[in-house]
Amino acid sequence: MLLATAIASVARGDSLYEASRAGDVQVVRRLIAEGAEVNLTYRYDTPLHAAAATGQVEVAKLLIAAGADVNSHGFLGTPLDAAASSGHLAVVELLIANGADVNARNGYDNISLHFAAESGNIDVAKALLAAGADLNARNKQGYSALMRAAEAGNTEVALLLIAAGADVTYRSQCHQAALDMAAARGDSVLVQHLLGASVGQ
Repeated sequence: MLLATAIASVARGDSLYEASRAGDVQVVRRLIAEGAEVNLTYRYDTPLHAAAATGQVEVAKLLIAAGADVNSHGFLGTPLDAAASSGHLAVVELLIANGADVNARNGYDNISLHFAAESGNIDVAKALLAAGADLNARNKQGYSALMRAAEAGNTEVALLLIAAGADVTYRSQCHQAALDMAAARGDSVLVQHLLGASVGQ
């Protein structure tokens, strides 16, 4: 009997993950009512990770109301990392409003701002900065959000970070700076801004 109950519980958890990813509000609501564990991991992530990654705001609200941990760590990092990486601003704002740690680090020491910078989501980057994201946080490679934006060619985000006061002179463990990355991509606009900002620093 206990084994059957455990199997049923896991099945509900798997179904909750899939329903959350698909944005099926009615199924999510029913599974929660049936006792599905909202923090049960499936494929290394929780249902809230799945909702965050796919921008399912209403599902995320249901999961949080049912006790989902907004700071749980999954394959990529936190649900906030997943939302920031995918550019889902409404979910980012919801998670922050419900206590998500904007400076939580994943296994590679990335924070959500790194993901927003790499994927070029300027509105998400603005929201994270407004919530207190560490502008100059470095990951295990020694990369800052500015460097990740420069490397990915996301000039608009890079300019936002420079305007916010990002350290433009810092070099990674491989002795690379944001200027090197912008120059390698032939991004003359960003190069000019980095050179101008470096004079002040």
